[in-house]
Amino acid sequence: MLWRAGENNGCQVCLHGNQPCFPNNNMYRDDNITERLHLFAFKKYQDLEMFMKRYIHFFEAPTGCILYLYSMALSRTVPKIIEDLEDAIPQLLTDNEDVSGALVNLLLTGRATRHLHNGKIDYSEDGEALNQPMVGILERSEIGFLYWHKDEANDNRTQVGSMLKTPRCPVWITKVNGQFGCLFS
Repeated sequence: MLWRAGENNGCQVCLHGNQPCFPNNNMYRDDNITERLHLFAFKKYQDLEMFMKRYIHFFEAPTGCILYLYSMALSRTVPKIIEDLEDAIPQLLTDNEDVSGALVNLLLTGRATRHLHNGKIDYSEDGEALNQPMVGILERSEIGFLYWHKDEANDNRTQVGSMLKTPRCPVWITKVNGQFGCLFS
């Protein structure tokens, strides 16, 4: 996923160190993670694979999820994440500090698109051309995503495209009534 986020050209991996990498100042409040991140850049997939095998225990530790999130965001780059979000407010967490759909897509596909449909949609339901196409999932994901919410009307349900419904591996992240889960076969 990191390699895919870097568009198969390279990626960044963050590991948590013991010592801060920059001094504390009044513009930043220490969180005991960000100031201790060490960045590693990779231009060859084989080098990344060897590195990850050697340091996988960092991602199995309590801070592993945040390390993976930082690594994904830095591999995709902030300008590309903003581009993926189209004209939306560029944020990966909701105002309630919940995971946004764009963040789920970034972690599953390497792109921070807000949409769950396949491909690009150029026209509205009325047949009118959109000012900007709505870009969804462009290729089959390694891990799938399924969504259902009881409050959605049957004729206006969130549509998840087949690229997420039928992943390469039989593993799905689910979001049912606002709660995340995992299914696997």
